[in-house]
Amino acid sequence: MLAGLGISMMSIPPIVIIYSYFDKHKSLASGLSMMGYSLATFFMLALCRISIDHYGWRGASLIMAGVTLNGCAMAMLMFPVPSEASTKKRNRNSLLDMSLIKNPTFDLFLISNMLHVSSMNVLYQFATSRAISKGMSTIEASYLP
Repeated sequence: MLAGLGISMMSIPPIVIIYSYFDKHKSLASGLSMMGYSLATFFMLALCRISIDHYGWRGASLIMAGVTLNGCAMAMLMFPVPSEASTKKRNRNSLLDMSLIKNPTFDLFLISNMLHVSSMNVLYQFATSRAISKGMSTIEASYLP
């Protein structure tokens, strides 16, 4: 559940930022961003399997934690485009704007994304070992989900 919350917190800000930066080609920008997210998921499975084979599960956990920490650092660099209305309304001393969390639509989106990612975590954990037990090699099995 905690992994689902963390990953959903890292995957929602790019969607919000893309919609605030692009006016003309929003669908193309959103599609490219989701494609990058899917490709990253695809290659993370192989990285996880290779890390477990070379460093064991403890070393692989440290590597995945480092990759996730880098993702959090990159997410902190994203800022929406400031509009004149939001610049006047927002206090210049506040660095963290919590107004989005007060929006019930966003809260429902955040909860649904967290539940979705938490359920996908089960697939990532068990699909590889099931495929290996059925006779696939470890690298081939890591590309399954």
